[in-house]
Amino acid sequence: MTAIPTRQGVQAIERAISLIALIGRDNRTGMRANDLAQASGLSTPTVHRILKALEGAGYVERNAVSARYSLGSTITALGARASMRHDLVSVAGPSLARIVEVSEDTALLTQRQAWHSVCVARVDGTYPVRSFLTHVGDRPPLGIHSAGIAILATLSDDEITQALDHNAAEIVERFSAYVPDLIREHVQAAREAGYAFNATNKVSHGIAVTILGAGGRCVGALSIGAIPDRMQPDRIPFLAKLLHEEKRQIEARLANPPAELLLRRKM
Repeated sequence: MTAIPTRQGVQAIERAISLIALIGRDNRTGMRANDLAQASGLSTPTVHRILKALEGAGYVERNAVSARYSLGSTITALGARASMRHDLVSVAGPSLARIVEVSEDTALLTQRQAWHSVCVARVDGTYPVRSFLTHVGDRPPLGIHSAGIAILATLSDDEITQALDHNAAEIVERFSAYVPDLIREHVQAAREAGYAFNATNKVSHGIAVTILGAGGRCVGALSIGAIPDRMQPDRIPFLAKLLHEEKRQIEARLANPPAELLLRRKM
């Protein structure tokens, strides 16, 4: 049997993950294969092939009447187990709510997954015109969006090169505006300013700070997303200060978890 080339195998996994994330966005109604193909940029035969494998493993389920795919029982079981360990979402909840209350913009929480970042929580703002660029479950390469830039900025220069090399094909395919030189400029600016700001997308801008855990290790990023009019230069310092205030609150709660979180850890 011929071995599957490493990159081909990784690409298949990344495509499967992207389809799971897309289905997760509309899990109540589900998504048809054709809609998934259009949203992912993959061919319909490729989508059907991946969905068949995911369905066989219980990661997705197909409604025989509507032909729509929803997340399967395997995902539900894994999510239940993961929620016992992922304290960051619970700890950051009050801060996400305060950010929205003060700024009226959308607050997001992101964690690192290898060379990618994944949005794990989002609280929509009350400002009438909102930013809908990032959804829970989205998994862009590090360096894409403000949270990914902030996380990437905590890595060494060698690790940044590794990340960019690993994600090169995906970035070209899905985020062509983010050329390596631009990502490196964003990283350098984040290191100098103490926060990451991203205005590459003309529809939605973002600002982010990293959250540090034990030993100063980056465990995630806290960010605000809004339309460009809400991200003008005179407002950036206010948003950066707000994020830093809540970052410190989250880090303090991580260091000294509330009683209910300690109880959950023992379960």
